[in-house]
Amino acid sequence: MVSGSGVFVFDSSGKDYIDAVSALFCATLGFHNERLIEAATRQMRELPVYPTALNRTVPVVHALADALSAAAPIPDAHVLFATTGSEAIETLIKTTWYINKQRNPKRHKIITRRGSYHGSTIFATRLGGIESIINSFDLTGDDILYAAQPRWPRDALAGETEEDYAHRLALELAELIDHTGAENIAAFLCEPVSIAGGMYPAPKGYFEAIRNVLSMRDIPLYFDEIVTGFGRTGKMWGSQTVNQT
Repeated sequence: MVSGSGVFVFDSSGKDYIDAVSALFCATLGFHNERLIEAATRQMRELPVYPTALNRTVPVVHALADALSAAAPIPDAHVLFATTGSEAIETLIKTTWYINKQRNPKRHKIITRRGSYHGSTIFATRLGGIESIINSFDLTGDDILYAAQPRWPRDALAGETEEDYAHRLALELAELIDHTGAENIAAFLCEPVSIAGGMYPAPKGYFEAIRNVLSMRDIPLYFDEIVTGFGRTGKMWGSQTVNQT
C-alpha cells in the first residue's frame, strides 16, 4: 500500500481498496485528512515532542485532555495518556491494583471474557483470553479469570431466547465470582463489542444483567474502548451504544 484518501488505500499498481478497519483502528479521521496534516505539521514546527510529567505539560496536550474529559461519559473525568492500546489497558489494571493495595489488597484478580482481545504485551495477551495465543507463549497464571463470550445466537441452547441466554451468562458470571470470592475480584473488563470474539453484538439484557451481578458484589465494570470508541458504533463511546454509561 502506498497512499490513501478518505476510506480508501491504494497499492503500488494503483488499485483501490476500502480500508474497513481504519488501519487497525488508528485512522479514525480517514487518510489524507488536510486538517490533521496541517495540525501535525504546525506542532512539529512548534514543539515536536515533550513529556507530560514533573508538573509540566504542553498546551495542545492540555487542550486534548480537556476535550476528552468533556466527551467522556464519566462526571469530572480525568485523562491519562498512553502510547498504545496495550499500554492503556495495562495502565488501567496497574492503577486499579495500586488503589486496591491501599484499600483492599485481596482484590487482585481480573475477570475478562474468553476470546477477547485486549492487547499484545504479555499481560494484555493473557487478559484477552484467546486460548491458542495464550498456549503458544505459555502465558499462564491465576490472576485472570475468564467468563463466557456472548455470541448470540451461535452459542444459545436449543429453544433458548435471547433474554434467557443473557440471563444464563449472568448466572455463570455470578457462580464464577462466588466460587472465587468477590473479595478477591478487582474488576470485570470487556469490550462493548468484542472484535476478536466474532463481532457479535451483546444479546438483549446482557450488560444490564452482568452489571447487576457486579454491582451486588461491589466489583467495577471496565469497558475497553480501544476499538469501539470515537464514534465507531454510532455514538461517541461503545458503552453509550449499549446504554452502560
